[in-house]
Amino acid sequence: MKREEINISVNSLIPQAYGFSYAICSEEESAKQLLLDAYTLFIVQEHENLLGMKFDLKQRKDRKNYKRVIRLQLFQAIFELSLKRSQMIKIQTTNHLEFKDFFSLQLSQRALIYLKESQNFSIQDLQEVFTLQRHQVIEVLYNSKNILLADMDKLKISDSSSSLDRGRMNLISAFVNGTLKNKDLSSVEEIINENETTEEFYNQKLSERDFLQQLIPDREVSSNTLSSLRREFSLIDENVFPKEKLGFLKKTIKFLNEPIEIEI
Repeated sequence: MKREEINISVNSLIPQAYGFSYAICSEEESAKQLLLDAYTLFIVQEHENLLGMKFDLKQRKDRKNYKRVIRLQLFQAIFELSLKRSQMIKIQTTNHLEFKDFFSLQLSQRALIYLKESQNFSIQDLQEVFTLQRHQVIEVLYNSKNILLADMDKLKISDSSSSLDRGRMNLISAFVNGTLKNKDLSSVEEIINENETTEEFYNQKLSERDFLQQLIPDREVSSNTLSSLRREFSLIDENVFPKEKLGFLKKTIKFLNEPIEIEI
């Protein structure tokens, strides 16, 4: 891959990456600095591998896989650097009363549940970012949700689980949480549609999910901060990557913005 191609992909990820950094740090300047330092670390460690990647961007599958690789590696760098700085990250819950419970979670808990609930990361993606096994990812999600949903009185929903067996409850919960394997989705859909009790329990779990998402901050990056981050990223690239023809940048941008023609 060319330096400019990597830069284009990373630029498109800045809003998501900033939101992730903010969920970890709870403060704008700290989030910005974490993101810049993590990107520097990411580029310094991975630039040879990135330049050596072979993707045919004319192919939809290659294009999708290429963007996925960049995203996961960048988010992994953010998380790993945040762990090293965990003692330096001071959470100011007084400034985030509506998200107090979220920022009271352990760093790894809020990082993982943020990516799952706010950015819709799959279980497989979470495994790669956090270098965990599937059951470990699900365990962290389960424990984090239990903490955030401890005050169930706010939900004001009826308990429809008394007449359901534990196996059906677990399957429906996993379906709503997005932790099922693809091969099991259709069979659980049939369970949900079995009767009024299963449908009611399914709707209860949807309410829990909606309530949970309100407890997780999803900070949008301001236009000024976004412009500043893009300038900083560009300077980092110039210091790490070998010099290449700058005219290639415009051609690459034009190409990546063009729709892909698919032969049927």
